[in-house]
Amino acid sequence: MFFEDFDDEWDGAWGEISNDGSNINFLHILNDGKSHKVEKTFNVPTDSLLVTIEFLFYEVGRHEKSEGACVNVTVGNTAVNLDTFGADDELEVFSSDTIDGISWELSSISDSGNLGLAGSRGADQMHKVKLAISPKHFEEGTIDFGLEVQMNADNSDESTGLDDFRVVAFAQSCDTLHTPKALPMTQDPLPAVCGGRVATAWGDPHMTTFDGIRYNCQGEGEFTLMKTLDTNAQGQPKFEVQGRFMSFDKRRITVTRGLAIRDEGIPTIQLNVPSRYDRQCPIEMFVGKHKRNLSDGTGLEDVVVKSSGKKLVVYYPKTGLQFVVKMTSSTKYGCYFSVKACLPDDYRPNEIVGLLGSNDDNPTNEFMKSDGSAYEVANPNKDAGNYEYCTKEWCVRDERKSLFVYGEGESFSKINRCDLPYEGSVERCMANPPTWLLDICSECDKRCFYEGCAGGAEEAKMALDVEFDLNDEKGCGQVIIDEDFEENDVSRWGIIDTAPRSGSLFLGRFHKDSPPVRKEIDMPGWASYATVEFLLYEIGDWRTQSRRNNRFYVKIGDNKFHMDTFKDGENLVEAGSIKSGFKSGIHWKRHVLSVDTSIGYSIQNKDQIHKIVIQVPACYFQNGKLPIEFSVTMSAGESSISAGVDDLRITANPRKCSDMNGADSLKQKLQLEAFMKRAEAEEKQAQAEKKRAQAEQKKTLDQQRSVRGKASTENEAEEHTVSSDEGSSPVDCRVAFGYHSRGLSQSFKDLGFAEGPLAWGWANGPFASSNYAYSFELYAEGTSISVGTMTVGYDGSQAVVTVDAGERLWLKGVQAHIGDSRLPLKEDGSETIDPEDYPISNHKMALSRSFEVTDFEGGQIYVVAEVTVCGVFSSGDGSEGANGAGLDGLISSVRNFFGNLM
Repeated sequence: MFFEDFDDEWDGAWGEISNDGSNINFLHILNDGKSHKVEKTFNVPTDSLLVTIEFLFYEVGRHEKSEGACVNVTVGNTAVNLDTFGADDELEVFSSDTIDGISWELSSISDSGNLGLAGSRGADQMHKVKLAISPKHFEEGTIDFGLEVQMNADNSDESTGLDDFRVVAFAQSCDTLHTPKALPMTQDPLPAVCGGRVATAWGDPHMTTFDGIRYNCQGEGEFTLMKTLDTNAQGQPKFEVQGRFMSFDKRRITVTRGLAIRDEGIPTIQLNVPSRYDRQCPIEMFVGKHKRNLSDGTGLEDVVVKSSGKKLVVYYPKTGLQFVVKMTSSTKYGCYFSVKACLPDDYRPNEIVGLLGSNDDNPTNEFMKSDGSAYEVANPNKDAGNYEYCTKEWCVRDERKSLFVYGEGESFSKINRCDLPYEGSVERCMANPPTWLLDICSECDKRCFYEGCAGGAEEAKMALDVEFDLNDEKGCGQVIIDEDFEENDVSRWGIIDTAPRSGSLFLGRFHKDSPPVRKEIDMPGWASYATVEFLLYEIGDWRTQSRRNNRFYVKIGDNKFHMDTFKDGENLVEAGSIKSGFKSGIHWKRHVLSVDTSIGYSIQNKDQIHKIVIQVPACYFQNGKLPIEFSVTMSAGESSISAGVDDLRITANPRKCSDMNGADSLKQKLQLEAFMKRAEAEEKQAQAEKKRAQAEQKKTLDQQRSVRGKASTENEAEEHTVSSDEGSSPVDCRVAFGYHSRGLSQSFKDLGFAEGPLAWGWANGPFASSNYAYSFELYAEGTSISVGTMTVGYDGSQAVVTVDAGERLWLKGVQAHIGDSRLPLKEDGSETIDPEDYPISNHKMALSRSFEVTDFEGGQIYVVAEVTVCGVFSSGDGSEGANGAGLDGLISSVRNFFGNLM
């Protein structure tokens, strides 16, 4: 309905337009000694179900020092106090409430900074505000919006700002998106992994060639990332990919703001982000010379462009070409792309040259001239020599050879600046990096140091995150350790304890007097990085025992770091909260899965469950051993507070999937995992009945001991390690089914089963044997928000299935059918959709579950999977766009929500 970024100095009645010091304008709300209010009326379409208002709110100056400072938003006669002032908000601080049918959210997206205005003194802050408004507030066809700010200091000490103001109406016509049959709203399915040969160009820009050679290219202009030596009748390469590198400051450090891909006989696909950063990064797509909306796809069968999470995937189904494009934004670099190119092993072998090298398994010929002859880097200064190589050999200097379409104000001559001399100021910083950068980057990753010297601490962290993210391939990697500690082998781990409520075993308890637990894990030589995942139990109320003196530590090599703590005080540790950080190249993330739970050591529900994910680069296990240690420091004894570790999994991740012992890597991986699972299955099956009996006894005892008399076990599986106090923790459980694609997924209703509580879900297949895994999403009934993922690898004789819960979630139970019939069969041979009849069943809490099915004879298989997922679910607010699968989840959730309010 309305959008304003104030960059054209909009002259409405709202107030003064100011500049933040980087040529970005915003509505500046100054202090008149009392308060300042701005107002606007918006017309709302008659068929609207919901209206959202979003904007950025700037605190300029030290508002936290000002008593009585406040912000009020009005919608008609309803006032909403955002209560943003009073403390120096930290990143990820989140507030929300609902008043009279208006739901609002406020999140702090930057801590103390400087917008460039006089008097700010580096104390400025930025918040994102969103309001969801129910229909009763626009029954007359309009919404009256107002924002009033109370400030006590003068304009030189504090003021406020408003920017990127957006009003969106959601219409009733979206109702048809609710049927499960329409989910998910995607184009044709993409391959589960980026297979074959892999090369990347990311950051400012850092190249990793197909054969693993790393170097930088800070040229400015359009460059050939890859092309074929073979040409068509017009003398053009039959296949070519170009990148547009543009600078963001006077040091001419460049980033990728455009990508163009041309394959023979198919229109060129071009993706752009703006060269000017206004805190938004819309992606433009051109198919040939014509601009198209991303949500509409390419309109071609030969090439698919699809949004996948925070990435775009460009996929050519006939050849298997795939490009993964990650968009990133920062206040220093603006909007930019990072690109991963994936070429099938049989795609034009020995024909590819360019900045990303050659796809021939020969690392000695990555530096080549455009005619395919060898290039020698003569400059003794490596970075300067790399600059000369990329600008002299691979800069597109003839406009007729450019693949790009130019928009308004753009031209080839403005973009091409390849003749500028090398600018090496960053090298001086890298030669003597500051202490804070040594704490972020590992000694083996010079590119992280480059990003930190060029852009600062946040850019260094962002570089590590982007590189890990680009290399993350679902269904590609080898699980080295998958330990639930149920074998009770104290000799292997040192300390094992039993959860009183369930009888399940875990690593612990760690307490004030417990020793560290240390192991060395054997890692394969092809591993590019390792992923360490586990559940962390905080047992007892750490908040009442000097919380910041209670730490859980992980030590990798010589680097010891703790997982940080959440803020002390009431209601500041909530399910869904996230902390993350870096330590010498290691990236860690901590999710709060549940608070106010009980493992059973106390009658009080004060325990917490956290999910820990740690990514470790290969330089920490160059000798083939990954040393890892767990320990704690505690301010009180074991009877008060302690910790535990459960569901520990360590995965070796390759740079590319084919690194895993050759082209048949997936088949070998399936065979290895199947062997390991079979070895464990017999012993675990023997323990299962015993544990169930123990669990029942423990539950009975717990019910007798419970002070509240509320120890309900109705919604927890028999083998759960913990249970949630649903009165005090916003944790929910949902039943989801696996969904592959429109072409290979049929709803139960379409298969002829009558509607009812069991009549939704999908049967998937048939699937043929493949060197690559099939990828599924998990969807709960009535929403298109994915709650997890599943991969199925099938080599003709056995299938390996891995189910992963989504972020902030965990698995409560998995029931599945993998077989040669489209649905499970009863004893009388009839089909059934009842999960109780599925042959595979697992009911232990976990972050991930893997199982294998054997003895297939090369035929096609079908997959049906019902998964119970628990945790803090995404609200489905559609914030990533009003198109696609996110919108129907938003409409459904909001309709139900407001139905309860009115």
